[in-house]
Amino acid sequence: MIGAIGWTMVVLAVGVVVVRRRSTAIGLVTLQALMLAALELFNASNRSSEYLLSGLALLAKAVFIAVVLGWSVLRTRQDRPILEDSASPVRLLIAVLGALSIVALLPLGGLSSTAVERATIACVVVGIFILVLRKATLFQVLGLLVAENGVAFAATAIRGGMPIVIDLGVIFDIFVLLAVATALHEGIFHQFGTGDASVLRDLRD
Repeated sequence: MIGAIGWTMVVLAVGVVVVRRRSTAIGLVTLQALMLAALELFNASNRSSEYLLSGLALLAKAVFIAVVLGWSVLRTRQDRPILEDSASPVRLLIAVLGALSIVALLPLGGLSSTAVERATIACVVVGIFILVLRKATLFQVLGLLVAENGVAFAATAIRGGMPIVIDLGVIFDIFVLLAVATALHEGIFHQFGTGDASVLRDLRD
């Protein structure tokens, strides 16, 4: 069951690589976070109260992602979509082949099952590919969130669990990543009229 949840998260991550609309991508990452929250809350029934708190923190993170990034999208609507450097099928092929290659090369061991470990690594790797392949600043924020969701999944699925890792990850997402990155995105949009991170390459001292 946990392995199936992990691979579902990977599929949602791959969706962020290819979808066109920012709102759709936010929905996919929010669904990832909701799945993590549900898994941790389910595990809390057989563990201590700190796992319940971790599950609630993940739930709060999912709501925060949807509200904060959704509001940012509403505030930074563009007349035309940002043109990517590569087409969706090319991005899909790069992300899938890259994730499969890295999963095959890295040594496994330590989590509850091989499927969980592979899904964890794949999720983190796809998050990194989102950062590399997508030009919109909000997509790059989502890439970091996808990679962090992979780490949180590992912390949830490991034998005995690691709630402190989940709690620290949620704090990082809410107070650093989302707040700072969203402010940066809106700053770029209001300065250049676009959420395309590649405009920063043209800046000079």
